[in-house]
Amino acid sequence: MKTRLSAIVQMIALMIVLMIGIGIERLWPGNAAAETNILRATRFELIDPSGKVLAVLGSAGGKTPQFELRDATGKARATIALNDQGAPSLALNGKDGKRRAWLALTTVGGANLILIDSEERARVNMLTTPEGDPFLHLLDANERARASYGINSDGIPMLELHDADGNVRAAFHVEKDGKGSLTYPEPPVIVPSAEGEAP
Repeated sequence: MKTRLSAIVQMIALMIVLMIGIGIERLWPGNAAAETNILRATRFELIDPSGKVLAVLGSAGGKTPQFELRDATGKARATIALNDQGAPSLALNGKDGKRRAWLALTTVGGANLILIDSEERARVNMLTTPEGDPFLHLLDANERARASYGINSDGIPMLELHDADGNVRAAFHVEKDGKGSLTYPEPPVIVPSAEGEAP
């Protein structure tokens, strides 16, 4: 008898709570929705049925937001983040955890895409300036530009080939009048300074 009475009391209490909740929702629907839809935390983790972390929403150093996707081994494979100046970036990593591609917007309005080899060396750099001028740079194993193609602010397309020291050795431009211009610049001559003089 006592058990049954206790169950009835609990049911009545639950009904009262539900009725109060419904009444609050009807009287102040905006406030109630705002309170129930806000969840605050410094870190969120998405896990699989075994408890393995699949994704993390948190911050870098507790300062800037960061969203990280992980593979079955726990390595980060994709990361979306904002830097301390509010510029967004997307980093893609290989199976070994090394970065292989990086896309970012600059704080001055440009965009930058870098493709990286297995030794973590930048090999392709595609970018736009803040004014919207596009450029593509192909880099060697020392991360120096060897071939560059772009369109400058005057609308002139250009192709430049560089030597191992970064000097332009061949350049092709199409001028505004439609005529092509092919040049073979000589590398700069460095004159050694006299003894006792600053170089």
